[in-house]
Amino acid sequence: MMLNKNKLNNIFDYLFPICRSISGKGYLKSINYIKKFIPLKIQKFNSGKKVFDWKIPDEWNINDGYIKFKNKKILDFKKNNLHVVNYSAPINKKINLIELKKNIFYIKKYPKLIPYVTSYYNKKWGFCLSYERYKKLSKGTYNVCIDSSFKKGNIQNGLAILKGKSKKICLISSYLCHPSMANNELSGPLSLLLIYNKIKNWKNRNLTYYFLINPETIGSIAFLSKYEKELKKKYIQELF
Repeated sequence: MMLNKNKLNNIFDYLFPICRSISGKGYLKSINYIKKFIPLKIQKFNSGKKVFDWKIPDEWNINDGYIKFKNKKILDFKKNNLHVVNYSAPINKKINLIELKKNIFYIKKYPKLIPYVTSYYNKKWGFCLSYERYKKLSKGTYNVCIDSSFKKGNIQNGLAILKGKSKKICLISSYLCHPSMANNELSGPLSLLLIYNKIKNWKNRNLTYYFLINPETIGSIAFLSKYEKELKKKYIQELF
């Protein structure tokens, strides 16, 4: 399928609002959609598996998250998925402002922006707010809820290969795990799709091209653990 500007815009519009992480339903929904435009073969790495000196974490999913004050939501995950720390542990309790502030993240330098915070390997709960809203929090009792869960599952890499005359490998890789961010995240997969569609039409390819889509650092490490010997022999360059 040839990709034009309108098609790329449609792909972006579909992917942008999905709450992705390094695992879980949002990531799977995203990579399965991308498979419509590039023939990725999915490689799964199960929770608990050792990849070099790292370990594949449990799969994480989230349904909802909010903070209520005087029975009114002042923060709502469903309106902006950056509001909940990615991979946050579940919680549903009433707390005071002092305890709440210990679990809120903001960027004072950019008072209007909601930061993106993760806790992949350290189970804790948390919320993200703009500094402007953080300053307006009043003393009192807050109801905090994060409806998330962990389970034994897997992370998934997607790999497509275009063979060339030489077995020397050019690796083109992109992350697909950050939600609600354009330059940091979706620029990568969309650029990879464009490059794939360009190179697949070359009549004469000298190199063999590996197109990898994976979740952040853990996906890259898992890929390297699987292809270590092959890359040592055939690897020539990379594009990220």
